[in-house]
Amino acid sequence: MVKLLSAALLLLCLGHIAYAWCPWAKTRLLTINKNSVKQLKEMDEHVIPVIYEALKHVKMISQNATTWSRQHLALFKNFLSQQVEELEKCVEKMTLAGDGGSEETSYPALNAYFQKLSDFLEKKELSGKFCGWEVVRKEVIVNLEFLNKFLDNRKKRR
Repeated sequence: MVKLLSAALLLLCLGHIAYAWCPWAKTRLLTINKNSVKQLKEMDEHVIPVIYEALKHVKMISQNATTWSRQHLALFKNFLSQQVEELEKCVEKMTLAGDGGSEETSYPALNAYFQKLSDFLEKKELSGKFCGWEVVRKEVIVNLEFLNKFLDNRKKRR
């Protein structure tokens, strides 16, 4: 405990000494650091096209769902359609303003993930097993819950 306290005190003293020796740190470091933080926070805007693409993939995969409750599936598809339509408007505005991805933007990791899910489903359906849809349903739930947490954290920061 004493060693940790000594190390912290040493770092604090060295920081003050280095700060005194470096005029740039006195005048510009704080300003540039604030600008860096601001830029990092604004990068969140670029997740909107990724969310849009992910929800489009979920919508495409759910089109062929055969083992889910028709009523629940219809509601889920309706919610997805609303989200995709609204996000598409946002992405179009961002593209026109030059603030987001272009229409040619692709997300290889995202595409590969959903391709694996589609391949998995196809393989399970060909073998006559319907458990594939349950696996996909659980994957979609995990991803949508992650998106909710991300959006909640983003809302709290603003």
